[in-house]
This record gives sequence, C-alpha cells and structure tokens, in this order.
Amino acid sequence: MCFPNQELPVELFVLCLIVIAVFDYILILHKDKYLKYFKKFDKKPHKWKIKWAWISFLTIFFLYSFFLFSGLVLNPYFKDM
Repeated sequence: MCFPNQELPVELFVLCLIVIAVFDYILILHKDKYLKYFKKFDKKPHKWKIKWAWISFLTIFFLYSFFLFSGLVLNPYFKDM
C-alpha cells in the first residue's frame, strides 16, 4: 500500500500500534515472561553477552545507515512527484 504525496493515514498508524502492542503483550509481558528471559540471560557467560551486544549494535547501525543513505539517494527522484 503506497500513499504518494500523502501522509500516512492516522487510522493505519493507530492500527499498526495496536497490533504491535498486542504482539508485545503476548510474547513478552503475558505471565511475566520477560523475567524468565532475564534469568536465562543472566546465566550466560560474559563473552556471549559481549558477542551478542556487538551483533545487536551492528545490526541496528547497518539498518539505520541503509535507511538513511537510501533516503538520501532516492530523495531526488521524489522531488518531481
């Protein structure tokens, strides 16, 4: 679904927020599942935590860079619309 030269409809934005909130509740917050995840994480060795911290950081960095640079590259194409 594409909305050229328009803003994202508020209803679609709210619907996405509701779906994300329900998804998070079911996977993380329901019956305090996050406490189990914290306990599992605390048992892992320090090296494992450092490795996954770097993997998480680099993933977020590359995704952010991709979206930033793709926006800079595609920007001239959308000026004509």
